[in-house]
Amino acid sequence: MVYMIYLAAGPSSRYGRNKLLENIDGKPMYRHLLDILTVMKEEEPHRYELVVVTAYDEIEKAAEGLLLKVVRNKNQELGISHSIRLGIEACGEIGMHDHVMLAVADQPYVQEDELFGFIHMYKRSYKGIGCLSYEGIMGNPVIFQGKFVPELLALNGDVDGKEVIKEHPQEILLYEADCAKSLLDIDTPESIG
Repeated sequence: MVYMIYLAAGPSSRYGRNKLLENIDGKPMYRHLLDILTVMKEEEPHRYELVVVTAYDEIEKAAEGLLLKVVRNKNQELGISHSIRLGIEACGEIGMHDHVMLAVADQPYVQEDELFGFIHMYKRSYKGIGCLSYEGIMGNPVIFQGKFVPELLALNGDVDGKEVIKEHPQEILLYEADCAKSLLDIDTPESIG
């Protein structure tokens, strides 16, 4: 099972307003990757579980409308590690042969074929960690084998899974994205392109 944890609870402090609701190509930023993940879950429910972690009413209502598991992060100030912990805890028992994928809602340009290719190559690689990347630069989403869940749960503050990745360089599979834009993480209004 791949437990896909969709992180949509950031405070958008550098953006100046809730960037996840910004319109990009006809729909809110957060819907782009969420729609792809939802299709994956619907097409192969025996392989994928999807948990949305958010601090926003609009996103919570949309995810519930898609019949997805939603966890409310009421403590944004605890950083992204808190969202990761909430998402993992909502998954229930994660086995050693299961996988946890962390995906971020402010990365709207990831393509469906990239994501499918990434997951399939990761599973065939027998590596413990997989990252979507471009020209050797690691980005998101990131997948971890179940054995890394204790380390993910031990993260604190505004620290994400890259801290775990640093400890296990021999475990990493990099999957090359089609272009740099796929990894673009929207932090400011000028980032939208």
